[in-house]
Amino acid sequence: MRYALQILLLALVSVYAWRRAGVTEKGGTALMAFLLFASPVYAAISTKAGQFDRIDLGYLVIDGVVLMAMIGFALVSEKWWPLWLAGAQLIAFLSHFVRLIDASYAPFAYALMMRAPSWVQLAILALGTWLAARRTPARQSAQSQSAGSASPGR
Repeated sequence: MRYALQILLLALVSVYAWRRAGVTEKGGTALMAFLLFASPVYAAISTKAGQFDRIDLGYLVIDGVVLMAMIGFALVSEKWWPLWLAGAQLIAFLSHFVRLIDASYAPFAYALMMRAPSWVQLAILALGTWLAARRTPARQSAQSQSAGSASPGR
């Protein structure tokens, strides 16, 4: 149920980004789509996925690859939110090492620390997309045209 809600939210943000926002927002939705779809694919092919009593190397690799992609994405972007997206991913990535360092670390806490950042990332992506859509040139030109046609004498 929670995963379905994440997919629904990502789909809504993606449609909004592709219709109203810029390249950065579209790239952000693609990165989040990879993150949200790679995990269940791994879970479907692995017998060890979802066992949070020990470090899961598959999720570690997924989180590491996504972290590198998000850092690269943030470095070439001129916007603030891709760096926040990468920061949240760093938390998910580091959760694996916390588990490795402390074997007594509660499995629920490991699962929460590994999964909760994706909800934060969706919120960051939605906010960044909404802010970008407010600033798009198409919207600004449409507003200026409607303001120009409403002027007296035309």
